[in-house]
Amino acid sequence: MSSVWRLVFGLVLCVIVAGCVTTSKLSDKLSNTDWSSRRVTLQGIKRFEFQGRVAVIASEEGFSGGLQWVQRSDGSHIELEGPLGLGSFQINIQKSGLVEGQDQLERQLGIALPLASLRYWVLGVPDPQLPSEETLAVNAMHLIALNQLGWVVSFSNYRTTNGINLPSRLEVLRDSFKLRLVISHWQVP
Repeated sequence: MSSVWRLVFGLVLCVIVAGCVTTSKLSDKLSNTDWSSRRVTLQGIKRFEFQGRVAVIASEEGFSGGLQWVQRSDGSHIELEGPLGLGSFQINIQKSGLVEGQDQLERQLGIALPLASLRYWVLGVPDPQLPSEETLAVNAMHLIALNQLGWVVSFSNYRTTNGINLPSRLEVLRDSFKLRLVISHWQVP
């Protein structure tokens, strides 16, 4: 084997091992720790993706569709798709706070959804920048409910992905507005 191929093979192997180490370290941080440590670790996750379904009831109207969320350290990209692929729109949230597509979302929903906080809620934790009330599960390892900004978030199911326990079903409620997320696939590095 030539020295160039050995170098390429070595670099590829290093990248693979580094990826495994990163996942292992995050799941290690979350295992056998108390809730306050777990909360801080989950709030610190900068990169994740998930796909699932969303259902919204606002006053007496509602809709449902597909949802894909891509979170990176520099912002969020959210794509909503209507039933049978009819109608879709995208929301982009930049780290600076600039949100593209929020006006369209507010017109559709009839309410301003706190997208910056929702980024944390989908991970099963409160937005660290705001006060909250938490209700822990009996085992005290994850939330079953959260009150923040006048919103009530209920977590009815969790799924383990890469050793990390993440919500797979949650509801976000305020007045006559109800958003239900069913997350079918998580990707966390």
